[in-house]
Amino acid sequence: TQVNESTVVEVNTTATIECNTEGDAPVTVAWYEGTTAGRAVAVANGSATLTFTQQDSPVNYTCVASNVFGTSSTSLTVTPRITPVITSLIALRGAPAAPATLACTAVGLPAPSMRIQRGDVDVAYRV
Repeated sequence: TQVNESTVVEVNTTATIECNTEGDAPVTVAWYEGTTAGRAVAVANGSATLTFTQQDSPVNYTCVASNVFGTSSTSLTVTPRITPVITSLIALRGAPAAPATLACTAVGLPAPSMRIQRGDVDVAYRV
């Protein structure tokens, strides 16, 4: 995934963030997690490759470009995402003619909404 502005990235994948620069003198590029006071990120040719392995909140990255004439910076936000996975589905039957109870749980980021269908008709819905 190549990131140019705010974007969503699947957890356990990599994303490349780029900082395109121009200058009349050689430009040095640095990426920081958070603000320029944050943790430095490894850079190659103005790009940083990130791997998201956690279920973190959105992370802000700041690019700082500088040369003998000054400094400029810009920021972007990367939001990790986890595809929803159903972790359990339980059906509890009551007495004959009594309603059955269905319970479904799932994980994902952002938290998934769930619905149970009979055919193409929703029979239960939870956000």
